[in-house]
Amino acid sequence: MNSGGQTFPGADRRETMAHIKSCGCAICASTVFIAVAWFGASVQGGEVKLGTSTLFYDEFEDEAVYAEPLPNGAGVGQWSGVSGLTHIQNGTSDSGDPYGASSGAPTAALSGAKFLRLYRDGAYSTTGSFLGANFGSIPTPGSGSTTISARFALWVPSGAADYTAQFALSSDAFYTGAPAYIYARSDGTLTYYNNNTSSHVTIVDGSSVPLTYQKNAWQVFQLDYTLLPGGSNDIYTITVGGRTSSANPAMYNASGAADTSATSLQYLVFSTGNVGSFFVDIPEPAAASMGAIAFGGLVSIRRRNHKSEHRRA
Repeated sequence: MNSGGQTFPGADRRETMAHIKSCGCAICASTVFIAVAWFGASVQGGEVKLGTSTLFYDEFEDEAVYAEPLPNGAGVGQWSGVSGLTHIQNGTSDSGDPYGASSGAPTAALSGAKFLRLYRDGAYSTTGSFLGANFGSIPTPGSGSTTISARFALWVPSGAADYTAQFALSSDAFYTGAPAYIYARSDGTLTYYNNNTSSHVTIVDGSSVPLTYQKNAWQVFQLDYTLLPGGSNDIYTITVGGRTSSANPAMYNASGAADTSATSLQYLVFSTGNVGSFFVDIPEPAAASMGAIAFGGLVSIRRRNHKSEHRRA
């Protein structure tokens, strides 16, 4: 990601720009907001802004039904994924989908008229459906902290099996680079996988009550990941249904290893981990978020650096 306001042109009216805002408070030497907005279909005019800067967006409303939000580009502001397993839909198109109708598909988008279907069948038992939004590499800071926030909506059909819907923040558009990789379980709970014990860990709130989501309905999720200097100390939280989880330790899905000083994040990833489908859309802009700046359907980055000389009376 570029902090100088550089534009990265992409296909289908996509672009990325960075916006920097210093808080100037007595505690923080600087607070930097760099936002990457994706799926801008929830915003009138197909544009998401932070201040006066236009951010990365992909208007589902401009995509043809049954099209894919690709190409498999490697650049910032582009999608990368497995071809043939994602389709744009509207509330009446599921019956004609090239991969067949899905049981429990939404009959309307959460916002706008279109949304995204991710699909997996038995022929893709090893690869599944992976789709990643490239927002630019964000490294572990040398000091302070960097928090990446992703906000989106999922529709998981009532008959979906375990792991059908998965989402992550990752250094690649796959599971191998993901220190935060979340599974939606068939019982409505959320888990992450501990490869060290070969077991799933249920995500809970501060009272140790499992976080839950509602199936067969649009649910808004927020994934907040905080990169911290050094290693074995990154954390993330999940918010859904008005509840926020306690802090979860970063743990690479593929290996069980903790984060390191070399950990970086670059993609918001969606994946179908079991035979079936789930759906993605964008919630309406959230007012008064991130310092009273309204935004919606985006990945945002917040950096904080704390210095003793800024402790003023």
